[in-house]
Amino acid sequence: MKRICGLETEHGTVFEEELIKLNLTPESYLMRELRDDPTFLLSEGGSEDEPKRSHWHNGAQIYLDCDKHYEVATPECTPDNISLYDAALSKSICEISPHHHALVYKNSIDDRLKTFGCHENYRVHHPLVHGKELEQLIFQKLGAFFVTRILFSGAGHLYEGKYYMSQQALGNAHLATTRTPSFYTSRLNEPFSEKGIRFHYTGGEANLSEIANYLKIGTTSLLLTLIESDASFFKDISNNADTCAKLWMELNQETNLFVKQEKTPIIEKAIEIQKYYQSCAQTFFDQNLHLKDAWTDDILVRWKNVLQQIKTRSPIIKRQVDWAIKHALIKSYAQQEQLELSDKRIEKASRHYHLLRPEGAYYVLRKAELVDTLFTAEELSSAQYNPPNTRAKARTEILRKMAKQHAVPQIIAWDRLRFLNPETNRSIEYLLPDPLALHFP
Repeated sequence: MKRICGLETEHGTVFEEELIKLNLTPESYLMRELRDDPTFLLSEGGSEDEPKRSHWHNGAQIYLDCDKHYEVATPECTPDNISLYDAALSKSICEISPHHHALVYKNSIDDRLKTFGCHENYRVHHPLVHGKELEQLIFQKLGAFFVTRILFSGAGHLYEGKYYMSQQALGNAHLATTRTPSFYTSRLNEPFSEKGIRFHYTGGEANLSEIANYLKIGTTSLLLTLIESDASFFKDISNNADTCAKLWMELNQETNLFVKQEKTPIIEKAIEIQKYYQSCAQTFFDQNLHLKDAWTDDILVRWKNVLQQIKTRSPIIKRQVDWAIKHALIKSYAQQEQLELSDKRIEKASRHYHLLRPEGAYYVLRKAELVDTLFTAEELSSAQYNPPNTRAKARTEILRKMAKQHAVPQIIAWDRLRFLNPETNRSIEYLLPDPLALHFP
């Protein structure tokens, strides 16, 4: 089954100094200003001055989640293109935000250790196991994978002079105390998961590195295919919740030793766990060639390579993995300015890595070709305006058609759209139950 997946990323927003006196939250101000931006196709909900949700031309959405922060959701994607669309959305915000006096950060934690979410969604279908049982099976088999995946998906965090691989390390202290993991849920019988469940992983963090994002989604998707086909592949590893929680905390605590070139037995253990999962996936797909394609091979090779690069502390990871890129950046700045990592100026530089503006540190590095990328400027620009070949394409066609007719939106959901024709005063409704459907009925 072709897998549908998506990302929902909460962003941090603050005002530029001249707008601090406005009687609006940064999120509300940004949503209001985005209403008429040409990169958006349609805004709806809320009030005329402050819409609750806006729709991009590529099928993505931006909205105020729980009226507290703004969240960007990719269109319905497949694992081979989701990192492209996520990068394109970041590019859109990077181009928009300077014109609207708001500083937007694609990170997962603020100065008060309040974490933002970067939630991953995967449609998972098993012929025999359903609902909550399927959700539990996933964690029973992949708990250690998710915990150690931060080796290449961690976004890095500097706090009080200590550096952590994951931005969730301090904000998610509950991982060390709970027996029931609270960083995943599942949704049944909903638009995203017409068959099976939507596996909703909430323990991830936002990536700017295109390669890290690509690996994060790709490796997870491959292992979910094993769960759907033959979960017996995973036999020789403990996924006990307490064991995983302890490993999570120790892995982050050991990051400082790693960047200082000291011995790191916990990181070595995490690498071996990831190697085990990579080996399981490699064996499975070698035995099931009908499920294998060029993208599968690319993920398997990159996965194996990045683990070896981390193990040998190769300088390549400073071009491909967010936490390593950021650490190299702030270390260089600290040495240049003769500052300790505990200095507030270094913490500010660390946060600047995530700024979605042309002057944001990541984008400066990208422009200077100091980080490795996957996508050309032309590919990113195309993905800003053109939806993937999923239901997002059909939904966008409907929205464009209704916009030309000046129809009034009444309901715009992922799988259902209803508009009021102002001339006839009658409603027209479109139902899109299949997330892989390219055209509307």
